[in-house]
Amino acid sequence: MKTGDLKYNKKAHVSKYETWGTQNLLAAQAWATRQGNANTWTYGEIGSWAWLPSPGYPPPPGLGDAKASIGAACALNGGGCKSVDGSGAADPISQAAWNNIQNANGTDKSGGGNFMCVGSQGCKFVHRCYKCLNGKKTLVDRPQPLEPSGTVNVGRHTIYFYNDPLKGWCDEADSKSGCHCGGK
Repeated sequence: MKTGDLKYNKKAHVSKYETWGTQNLLAAQAWATRQGNANTWTYGEIGSWAWLPSPGYPPPPGLGDAKASIGAACALNGGGCKSVDGSGAADPISQAAWNNIQNANGTDKSGGGNFMCVGSQGCKFVHRCYKCLNGKKTLVDRPQPLEPSGTVNVGRHTIYFYNDPLKGWCDEADSKSGCHCGGK
């Protein structure tokens, strides 16, 4: 990550991912950084929330915490977040949103989450997961929905963060095999 892009709470995240080992965590973060950064992920995910309808389009409350939290979650999930560079934005509102995001500073409140739902808790991964059935990757209902590991309010909107160490799989065995070991 570029300095100043994100206040990354290394203690909170590394402790949750000690089984990865420090080198693997750093490698994952380096790869994710090449795919985006806290600014581009925040603009890509919530750019339309990054301004208020006042003269000059100021930032909404919570934008700094959202940027830090989105940056942390996207780095942990391998950069699977929408990354948009707003530096070339043409209209004044989009320019203001990009500037507000670049200038935002805050605290990571993701709770170590590696996934997020923007604006609701209705994301597919919260309620569904993949299981190997007859040797095929099959989407099924989770026994229990994932619980949020953290939330951030941006103006009147909420971002929900989730810690899913199996990255969408229902169980560890299926996660490790990727359904390549035959039917179950």
